[in-house]
Amino acid sequence: MKGAEPSQENIETALVNIADDWFGQMEESSRLATVRASVDYPETMHNFLSVRPIELIMMVMQADTQEFAARMGPMVRRVAAEATSLSLYCFTDQMISLERVVEDRLAALTEDVGPMISQWTLGSAITHLRSFVSGVEVDQSQVERWVVTTNMVEARKLAREARLAARNTQANREAVSMEVSPAPIQESGTAANTITRPITMVPPPDQDLTFPPSLLAIPTITSQNSTMSNMSSLPSTWLPIIARDQAVTVTTQQPHSDAYLSGQPSKRRRLNTESKPRGEVRRLIEQSLQEAMEQTGLQPTGGAAVVMEQVGDSRNIQEAVGQMARESFQERSRDRENFQPEKFPAVNKLVKKN
Repeated sequence: MKGAEPSQENIETALVNIADDWFGQMEESSRLATVRASVDYPETMHNFLSVRPIELIMMVMQADTQEFAARMGPMVRRVAAEATSLSLYCFTDQMISLERVVEDRLAALTEDVGPMISQWTLGSAITHLRSFVSGVEVDQSQVERWVVTTNMVEARKLAREARLAARNTQANREAVSMEVSPAPIQESGTAANTITRPITMVPPPDQDLTFPPSLLAIPTITSQNSTMSNMSSLPSTWLPIIARDQAVTVTTQQPHSDAYLSGQPSKRRRLNTESKPRGEVRRLIEQSLQEAMEQTGLQPTGGAAVVMEQVGDSRNIQEAVGQMARESFQERSRDRENFQPEKFPAVNKLVKKN
């Protein structure tokens, strides 16, 4: 639907295509939840996401500023409430499966950030989710109309496969048409149906085919306001951004696990071991905060030392870090296939204690 008019028909088609592309993620979520025997959760969410947001999108496309400001918030909350109620209806254990699905999706989204930020994001999201669910009020009939039972799955599967096949065929045709340049048709001097094909210029054998070194050079900026000769082709507004990005360099290395260190040479193992976080919780918080400031280049107004001391001495932050660590240990210890209590007696003791 790229470049098509934002009509309701085109928006409906686009939503169905998006839901088709997300269906694999919906199936992953279904494997983590305890779903009712007669309900197909992936197909149910596919049915909801391909139809329900249409009203919201049409409002965004057509409403004026005043109407948009008045209706946007309530409509988004309504769609979120119906999606939450629909999931709770499909799960036999309701909130237990819902939290498990949300945690899994958030873990996938935050896998590129540090473990502390990821755990904080998960804990904060679950807290907000519980608060949101406690205030959800959706009529049962508004939920049941989206439910897809197991006897309806085969027909929906065939329809989805047909749509995907048609989209792939269309994409292949567009790719082929882009590779073939349209040839101009001469209208004078020759017949109307005579086609002039473009001439391919072949460089002479003695021509230097080396890529121009000037295009491979990395531009260097010595200050925010300076403009080097090889930067003259760039917009002036880009120069401060490039200078700022060059000033931010990563100087620290994330600590390695014991499993990784055990396979390293003795000298490298000793150097990597020194970078592992050690000591009390306060020391861990200060070290993590210092690494974050060094990697981002941010400098607190009151000074880095003052901020690290204030954050490290905060009892609430220390308790939050400790709680996150215990929850992480408990979660990982549930994988009995990989977690061997006899090799990690301290972790096993902590898990049993909590």
